[in-house]
Amino acid sequence: MLSTDLRSYLVCVLIVILAAVGSAQTTFPALSDAQLHHLLDHANKGRIPDQMNLGVRYQYGFSVPRDLAQAEFWLRRAATSGNPPAQVQLGLLYLQPEMLPEHGSDALRWFMRAVAGGQHEAEFNVALIYLRGLGTPANPAQAEHWLRKADGHKVQRAKAVLGVLLLDSPDPARQHEGFELLKQASAQGDPDGGNALAYCYEFGIGTAPDLPAALRLYETAANAGDPDAMHSLSMMYYEGKGVPQDFKRAFDWSQRGCDAGDSAACWSVGTLYAKGEGVPRDVVRGYAYLGVANGNAQALAGMSSSLTAEQMEQASAISQKWNASHAVRLSSLPVYADRAPTQLVTQSAAGK
Repeated sequence: MLSTDLRSYLVCVLIVILAAVGSAQTTFPALSDAQLHHLLDHANKGRIPDQMNLGVRYQYGFSVPRDLAQAEFWLRRAATSGNPPAQVQLGLLYLQPEMLPEHGSDALRWFMRAVAGGQHEAEFNVALIYLRGLGTPANPAQAEHWLRKADGHKVQRAKAVLGVLLLDSPDPARQHEGFELLKQASAQGDPDGGNALAYCYEFGIGTAPDLPAALRLYETAANAGDPDAMHSLSMMYYEGKGVPQDFKRAFDWSQRGCDAGDSAACWSVGTLYAKGEGVPRDVVRGYAYLGVANGNAQALAGMSSSLTAEQMEQASAISQKWNASHAVRLSSLPVYADRAPTQLVTQSAAGK
């Protein structure tokens, strides 16, 4: 189970190298037609920052229709000028689901060019490319090499991912090193490090089990607004691990995690509604939240067969209302695949 869980973590943490919709909206405010025309004029004149700005806007649909071909055109113009941040952004574009099948190897190439240009954050991206085998065969040794380089350059989150990678080893010495790296990452305020460390304490991975320590870490992170920790805390209440079993508190923390955008928490909310645990049974809301989570198609199909057309319409309205005010994100912890009330399936939303 250790290997499967840790690999799930590493799959999920890939979202780190994509851009979160909320962050992009903060960085790229809405533009008037006149401002957009001004931006386009400067991009055409070769201003690299404006080419990047325009490329990202097309990539995510900020003030312009989402158009990946236009995004590629502008980002490539900036990247081929030798600008490392533009090269990173172009690599991120090639990791979009629509671009990945054809351009996965291009993502690695542009990240490597950014590394050569001194963009240390790209070292982390290279590591995750090798870790997941995106456009190139998976190579854990290369992933570790680049994670160590990124950590040496103090790239955020590199330490936590390296720690998890080392835990997924039969060598006790490497497991211990991984655990110590997670302790350091947690102490530095990295939410992935804190959550992975709590997971180690909860399940005794790389250390002796310590449920009070796990609970403290989850509670601290959850109360600070971390959606992964909210869902982990909900699962501890659901299972009665280190705390009295409490379905109501499990539901409340899952709801908070879902409202913070965690897809696994949304799946738990849907499941708890469907089962009537911690909340009055409501199959319509259950189906709605399972849909919000982009959940398992087979589970959704099985549930939809028991709903009337009117109930399906009601569920769709609930999902649409939620989606209008929230951005679902990929979960960052390994626990969801085997700790939810039913099987949890998480999917990546739009990037960062």
